[in-house]
Amino acid sequence: MKYEFKNIKSLEINVCESNDIQDKEKPKKYRLDKTDTKTINGRTLYRVIYLKDFSIIEKGDKGGYIEKEANLSQEGNARVSDNACVSDNAHVYGDAIVSGNARVSGDAWVSDNACVYGDAIVSGNARVSGDARVSDNACVFGDAFIFGDANISGRINLTVNIDYELTPRVIIDTEEKAKRLKEFLKTLEGDKK
Repeated sequence: MKYEFKNIKSLEINVCESNDIQDKEKPKKYRLDKTDTKTINGRTLYRVIYLKDFSIIEKGDKGGYIEKEANLSQEGNARVSDNACVSDNAHVYGDAIVSGNARVSGDAWVSDNACVYGDAIVSGNARVSGDARVSDNACVFGDAFIFGDANISGRINLTVNIDYELTPRVIIDTEEKAKRLKEFLKTLEGDKK
């Protein structure tokens, strides 16, 4: 088509039918249900509704609660299930799972094949990755990095604000083991001074 415009000799415009245009955007993995909400620490979280089959999820399944889409990746098999909650700037991605009554908040990340479940809490700048597991009533805060095959479980509060990282297989399932870990972390703090 050609159109004449003032001060322009000619302009050629190609028009295509709307069905010829292909949407380059990938289909979303989930949506937020604005009618099913929870309020936690003054923040409104929305129930996840899965829009496609992946992993053990079937289209239409209800997931856990997130505050915003930035909390759960639309890529990979990452999922938030049951009554789990993810809020603030926390991010779940890769093939990670947050389930049960677990909570992930602050600037925490859960990635790779990591799982946070039960009544576990991950917050602050904590990172849980690899094949790590944080479960039961365990709490991971601060700048803690839990990765590899680490398994943090039971009734332990782990706050790490030092530059050391816990790596291979750490299993904390008794009060005695929790006490030993706390003592170990104290010696590391002494080494840094």
